[in-house]
Amino acid sequence: MLLQSIRNWWWEVFCFAIYLALSANQLFMRPITGMADNGDFPKVLAPLDVCAPDRARDVLHYVYPTYVIDAGCHWDSRVTSSETLFVEILKQATLWNGRTSFSITGAGAAHLCVVLAGLIVLLRALHAASPVFRFGITPLAILIFSDVTYVSYLNSFYMDAASMVFLLLTAALAVAAVLRPRAWVAIAYGVAGALLALSKTQHAVTGFLFAGLAAWFALRGFRDGRRLTACWWAMSAVAISAAAALTVVMTPEDYKAEPLYNLIFYNLLPASKTPAPAIDELGLPYADLQYAGTYAYSPGSPVTTPAWREDFIREVSYGNLLRYYLHHPSVPLQLVGHSLQYFAPAMRPGNIANYRREDGFPPDTLAQRFDWWSHQRAWFMWVFPAQLAILFGLMGTGALVCTVRPVWAARWPLYPAVLALVASGTVEFLFSVLLDAAETARHLFLFHVVTELLIICAMAAVLSLVAGQACSQKSPLAGTSEDRP
Repeated sequence: MLLQSIRNWWWEVFCFAIYLALSANQLFMRPITGMADNGDFPKVLAPLDVCAPDRARDVLHYVYPTYVIDAGCHWDSRVTSSETLFVEILKQATLWNGRTSFSITGAGAAHLCVVLAGLIVLLRALHAASPVFRFGITPLAILIFSDVTYVSYLNSFYMDAASMVFLLLTAALAVAAVLRPRAWVAIAYGVAGALLALSKTQHAVTGFLFAGLAAWFALRGFRDGRRLTACWWAMSAVAISAAAALTVVMTPEDYKAEPLYNLIFYNLLPASKTPAPAIDELGLPYADLQYAGTYAYSPGSPVTTPAWREDFIREVSYGNLLRYYLHHPSVPLQLVGHSLQYFAPAMRPGNIANYRREDGFPPDTLAQRFDWWSHQRAWFMWVFPAQLAILFGLMGTGALVCTVRPVWAARWPLYPAVLALVASGTVEFLFSVLLDAAETARHLFLFHVVTELLIICAMAAVLSLVAGQACSQKSPLAGTSEDRP
């Protein structure tokens, strides 16, 4: 029995081992690869009484190797994120072992477990598919997500680390829902999707979109007579929507102050030919024109003054910003074009180091190992920025056609997941570009993760055409009869 299982699943075991080796080499073997703290770690760590010793010495320049548990570290950041789940697990395991500190690699191991779970789900889903997909899709996924751009985030406490790992798990479960549907897939999808929605306020809309995908699976289940599974999908849709709504509701009102300040005073007003009417349209007093050209963390920035900050939060609104964009459509178009040309190719933050001080590297050193994929993608985006619009346009159009052409939908059953990814990536890009003006390249991180998933989906479509199987009424992605409930 064991030998038979090994013979049947040898490819899946091989792929799992390869990805584990590639990622573990970066995360746990010296010199370890991670992401230095740009100041966001305390938002996750401090509420749980965790901090880095002597943080001011190496902030941004090096990855901190060890984090201590100390009541003196406490600070209420008022920010909710599922990333705290990983910190809480590490903290409790540390205390249970009688210690007061844990390594950054503990975070890497915890995050990696979720990624590996997603890989197992994907491998299982593709096991019974046509050989061209079973043997063609997984190597591309391994090449992409073993890249240092993504693996380095696992050794960190950024909220985007939780966003990435739960997005990958949710996407893998969506593929499993199409190819090998089971009730447990619906339940796991709800849990993973809810944790994705809880990871960061900026990604709450992505949570709503994946809740919509769960609702689609529920409707399909009711239509096909699989009522129990459909009920689980409906509950997953509700759970993810509730988590996304909770994330928005629990976000402090003043959380928008810095992003909107950066956008208005560092970006919109300096670029406007008529700044006085512009600031009036945005709902701010003319006296604030003196701050044009500054950003939230500039010396003397008024946003750090409580009274001015309260007035700013009360006066400015996303509604005013939307009306400004609608009255001046060239402004958002210019922001989008500029970001596609300059910010999107900067896939790796150049100001956040990847190595520890004790590994002997100069300050601010970026890892050069395992960067082939991101290097090529960044270069291609630099020379041809329109490729992103073309990719999203083609994939979105194809998915929309499948919604009205049953024959196409039968040949390409992944279209609802593709549609959710296209919508998610578009939202992630526009939110980062049109609602903030500082560290835009870093804020596009989840957009790049979504783009990679779309590239994998596009590869699957190409393989289908090359194999000459797209003309068949039966999808080459479909499993055998025993895979269906």
